[in-house]
Amino acid sequence: MKYEAVIGLETHIQVHTQSKMFCSCANKYGAEPNTLVCPVCMGYPGVLPVPNREAIRRTVKAGMLTNCTIAKFSKFDRKSYFYPDMPKNYQISQYDLPFC
Repeated sequence: MKYEAVIGLETHIQVHTQSKMFCSCANKYGAEPNTLVCPVCMGYPGVLPVPNREAIRRTVKAGMLTNCTIAKFSKFDRKSYFYPDMPKNYQISQYDLPFC
């Protein structure tokens, strides 16, 4: 055969942390709507997200447990979307340089 099938998987995981991925707001399932938010969550102008160190550590640990290659360098990307229920109109993602 001239071709080799190469299949990649994009997986999304939810790690159990005390705060959200990009701010210090509590991560509590079942809380009243719109109570665990801050200027970062809402995407206010001038605010910058800060990655949750514990979430990154647990993500890398999960990658090691599943025999993934752990990247020496990784980055986050901002994907712009318009959804009526997403006031900041963007999603933070890892497009081409993920942790694992």
